[in-house]
Amino acid sequence: MNDEVELLYKEKVRLNDVVNGYAESIFKDIKMLGALGSALVVWEPVLNGITGQSVSIEGLFFGFLGINIAITLIGLLNLSKQSAMNFYLDEVRILEKEIRNKLNFTDIDDRKSFQGVDNWKSKGKQIQKKVASPFFFLITVVEIVLPTIILYHYSKATGSYEYIWFYLVPAILLSALYYSTSNIVHGKKSQQ
Repeated sequence: MNDEVELLYKEKVRLNDVVNGYAESIFKDIKMLGALGSALVVWEPVLNGITGQSVSIEGLFFGFLGINIAITLIGLLNLSKQSAMNFYLDEVRILEKEIRNKLNFTDIDDRKSFQGVDNWKSKGKQIQKKVASPFFFLITVVEIVLPTIILYHYSKATGSYEYIWFYLVPAILLSALYYSTSNIVHGKKSQQ
Protein backbone atom coordinates (compact mmCIF):
# COMPACT_ATOMS: atom_id res chain seq x y z
CA MET A 1 0.00 0.00 0.00
CA ASN A 2 2.88 2.42 0.67
CA ASP A 3 4.00 2.10 -2.95
CA GLU A 4 0.50 3.04 -4.12
CA VAL A 5 0.39 6.08 -1.82
CA GLU A 6 3.86 7.12 -2.96
CA LEU A 7 2.85 6.84 -6.61
CA LEU A 8 -0.34 8.83 -6.02
CA TYR A 9 1.62 11.45 -4.09
CA LYS A 10 4.19 11.81 -6.88
CA GLU A 11 1.38 12.37 -9.39
CA LYS A 12 -0.20 14.92 -7.03
CA VAL A 13 3.13 16.79 -6.82
CA ARG A 14 3.47 16.71 -10.62
CA LEU A 15 -0.02 18.10 -11.13
CA ASN A 16 0.56 20.73 -8.43
CA ASP A 17 3.59 21.88 -10.42
CA VAL A 18 1.40 22.19 -13.53
CA VAL A 19 -1.16 24.24 -11.56
CA ASN A 20 1.61 26.46 -10.15
CA GLY A 21 2.92 27.01 -13.69
CA TYR A 22 -0.52 28.23 -14.79
CA ALA A 23 -0.77 30.47 -11.72
CA GLU A 24 2.64 32.04 -12.46
CA SER A 25 1.63 32.56 -16.08
CA ILE A 26 -1.61 34.27 -14.98
CA PHE A 27 0.39 36.71 -12.83
CA LYS A 28 2.60 37.44 -15.84
CA ASP A 29 -0.57 38.37 -17.73
CA ILE A 30 -1.34 40.87 -14.98
CA LYS A 31 2.13 42.34 -15.55
CA MET A 32 1.22 42.71 -19.24
CA LEU A 33 -1.78 44.78 -18.18
CA GLY A 34 0.56 46.98 -16.15
CA ALA A 35 2.82 47.42 -19.17
CA LEU A 36 -0.21 48.33 -21.25
CA GLY A 37 -1.17 50.93 -18.65
CA SER A 38 2.34 52.37 -18.77
CA ALA A 39 2.12 52.61 -22.55
CA LEU A 40 -1.15 54.52 -22.19
CA VAL A 41 0.55 57.15 -20.03
CA VAL A 42 3.25 57.90 -22.63
CA TRP A 43 0.92 57.53 -25.60
CA GLU A 44 1.30 60.63 -27.80
CA PRO A 45 -2.38 61.74 -27.93
CA VAL A 46 -2.62 61.57 -24.14
CA LEU A 47 0.65 63.47 -23.70
CA ASN A 48 -0.49 66.11 -26.18
CA GLY A 49 -3.78 66.48 -24.34
CA ILE A 50 -1.99 66.90 -21.01
CA THR A 51 0.38 69.52 -22.42
CA GLY A 52 -2.43 71.40 -24.17
CA GLN A 53 -1.34 70.59 -27.71
CA SER A 54 -3.89 69.69 -30.37
CA VAL A 55 -5.16 66.14 -30.30
CA SER A 56 -6.90 64.19 -33.04
CA ILE A 57 -10.12 62.63 -31.77
CA GLU A 58 -9.66 59.90 -34.38
CA GLY A 59 -6.26 59.08 -32.88
CA LEU A 60 -7.77 58.94 -29.41
CA PHE A 61 -10.65 56.77 -30.61
CA PHE A 62 -8.50 54.19 -32.39
CA GLY A 63 -5.94 54.16 -29.57
CA PHE A 64 -8.56 53.60 -26.88
CA LEU A 65 -10.28 50.94 -28.98
CA GLY A 66 -6.95 49.17 -29.57
CA ILE A 67 -6.14 49.26 -25.86
CA ASN A 68 -9.61 47.94 -25.03
CA ILE A 69 -9.17 45.05 -27.47
CA ALA A 70 -5.72 44.28 -26.02
CA ILE A 71 -7.09 44.27 -22.46
CA THR A 72 -9.90 41.94 -23.50
CA LEU A 73 -7.54 39.57 -25.32
CA ILE A 74 -5.20 39.42 -22.30
CA GLY A 75 -8.22 38.76 -20.07
CA LEU A 76 -9.53 35.98 -22.31
CA LEU A 77 -6.07 34.40 -22.47
CA ASN A 78 -5.98 34.56 -18.68
CA LEU A 79 -9.41 32.90 -18.46
CA SER A 80 -8.33 30.06 -20.76
CA LYS A 81 -5.39 29.43 -18.42
CA GLN A 82 -7.72 29.51 -15.42
CA SER A 83 -9.97 26.97 -17.14
CA ALA A 84 -7.04 24.59 -17.68
CA MET A 85 -5.89 25.22 -14.12
CA ASN A 86 -9.37 24.29 -12.83
CA PHE A 87 -9.19 21.01 -14.75
CA TYR A 88 -5.86 20.13 -13.12
CA LEU A 89 -7.15 21.18 -9.70
CA ASP A 90 -10.04 18.75 -10.14
CA GLU A 91 -7.52 16.03 -10.99
CA VAL A 92 -5.50 16.89 -7.87
CA ARG A 93 -8.70 16.71 -5.80
CA ILE A 94 -9.29 13.15 -7.06
CA LEU A 95 -5.72 12.18 -6.12
CA GLU A 96 -6.06 13.79 -2.68
CA LYS A 97 -9.25 11.84 -2.04
CA GLU A 98 -7.57 8.60 -3.15
CA ILE A 99 -4.57 9.27 -0.87
CA ARG A 100 -6.91 9.96 2.08
CA ASN A 101 -8.72 6.69 1.37
CA LYS A 102 -5.45 4.72 1.15
CA LEU A 103 -4.33 6.24 4.46
CA ASN A 104 -7.73 5.39 6.01
CA PHE A 105 -8.56 9.03 6.71
CA THR A 106 -12.29 9.53 7.11
CA ASP A 107 -14.36 12.64 6.61
CA ILE A 108 -14.97 12.61 10.35
CA ASP A 109 -11.23 12.94 11.07
CA ASP A 110 -10.01 16.35 12.07
CA ARG A 111 -7.09 15.87 9.73
CA LYS A 112 -6.90 18.44 6.97
CA SER A 113 -4.08 16.65 5.18
CA PHE A 114 -4.51 16.05 1.48
CA GLN A 115 -7.46 18.42 1.18
CA GLY A 116 -5.68 21.39 -0.39
CA VAL A 117 -8.04 21.73 -3.34
CA ASP A 118 -11.15 21.43 -1.18
CA ASN A 119 -9.73 23.98 1.27
CA TRP A 120 -8.89 26.34 -1.62
CA LYS A 121 -12.32 26.03 -3.19
CA SER A 122 -14.12 26.59 0.13
CA LYS A 123 -11.93 29.32 1.67
CA GLY A 124 -9.33 30.65 -0.72
CA LYS A 125 -11.74 31.50 -3.52
CA GLN A 126 -13.86 33.60 -1.13
CA ILE A 127 -10.83 35.73 -0.29
CA GLN A 128 -9.78 35.89 -3.94
CA LYS A 129 -13.21 37.21 -4.94
CA LYS A 130 -12.93 40.03 -2.38
CA VAL A 131 -9.49 40.96 -3.68
CA ALA A 132 -10.35 40.60 -7.38
CA SER A 133 -13.55 42.67 -7.32
CA PRO A 134 -11.81 46.05 -6.81
CA PHE A 135 -9.26 45.07 -9.47
CA PHE A 136 -11.99 44.32 -12.02
CA PHE A 137 -13.76 47.56 -11.09
CA LEU A 138 -10.54 49.50 -11.70
CA ILE A 139 -10.01 47.77 -15.06
CA THR A 140 -13.59 48.66 -16.06
CA VAL A 141 -13.04 52.30 -15.14
CA VAL A 142 -9.79 52.45 -17.11
CA GLU A 143 -11.23 50.48 -20.01
CA ILE A 144 -14.65 52.17 -20.40
CA VAL A 145 -15.27 55.18 -18.19
CA LEU A 146 -12.01 57.10 -18.53
CA PRO A 147 -11.80 56.85 -22.36
CA THR A 148 -15.47 57.84 -22.65
CA ILE A 149 -14.90 60.95 -20.52
CA ILE A 150 -11.84 61.91 -22.55
CA LEU A 151 -13.66 61.34 -25.85
CA TYR A 152 -16.60 63.40 -24.54
CA HIS A 153 -14.25 66.25 -23.62
CA TYR A 154 -12.74 66.33 -27.10
CA SER A 155 -16.14 65.80 -28.80
CA LYS A 156 -17.53 68.88 -27.05
CA ALA A 157 -15.02 71.03 -28.88
CA THR A 158 -16.16 69.76 -32.28
CA GLY A 159 -19.84 69.24 -31.44
CA SER A 160 -19.63 65.76 -32.92
CA TYR A 161 -20.30 62.96 -30.43
CA GLU A 162 -20.33 59.88 -32.69
CA TYR A 163 -16.88 58.72 -31.57
CA ILE A 164 -18.20 58.32 -28.04
CA TRP A 165 -20.84 55.87 -29.27
CA PHE A 166 -18.44 54.21 -31.71
CA TYR A 167 -16.19 53.57 -28.71
CA LEU A 168 -18.76 52.87 -26.01
CA VAL A 169 -20.71 50.15 -27.83
CA PRO A 170 -17.70 47.89 -28.64
CA ALA A 171 -16.16 48.63 -25.23
CA ILE A 172 -19.30 47.43 -23.44
CA LEU A 173 -19.61 44.40 -25.76
CA LEU A 174 -15.95 43.43 -25.18
CA SER A 175 -16.41 43.78 -21.41
CA ALA A 176 -19.60 41.71 -21.56
CA LEU A 177 -17.73 39.04 -23.53
CA TYR A 178 -15.01 38.91 -20.86
CA TYR A 179 -17.42 38.83 -17.90
CA SER A 180 -19.69 36.19 -19.44
CA THR A 181 -16.64 34.02 -20.21
CA SER A 182 -15.42 34.59 -16.66
CA ASN A 183 -18.76 33.40 -15.30
CA ILE A 184 -18.51 30.22 -17.37
CA VAL A 185 -14.91 29.52 -16.28
CA HIS A 186 -15.78 30.10 -12.62
CA GLY A 187 -18.95 28.01 -12.77
CA LYS A 188 -21.50 30.80 -12.35
CA LYS A 189 -23.44 29.72 -15.46
CA SER A 190 -24.40 26.27 -16.54
CA GLN A 191 -22.04 24.89 -19.13
CA GLN A 192 -24.13 23.24 -21.80
